[in-house]
Amino acid sequence: MTHHPPKTLLAHIRKGGTKKGEWMPAFDKRLDSKERKAVLAYLYSLWPRKTWSHYEKKFHLKSIKESQ
Repeated sequence: MTHHPPKTLLAHIRKGGTKKGEWMPAFDKRLDSKERKAVLAYLYSLWPRKTWSHYEKKFHLKSIKESQ
């Protein structure tokens, strides 16, 4: 199970994703920093608990808020 670090995920939200079949649009001009962090928190909330547990251990996080 591989997941990108929080900073990388925020960069993808801000600048857009790399082309892997589809492009993820950039939201830098549409969302401010606080809104981009809210998007990331929402994405985290969709993950199963087991996935989040693995992620928080891998990146030494204590909570979703700390990952922002």
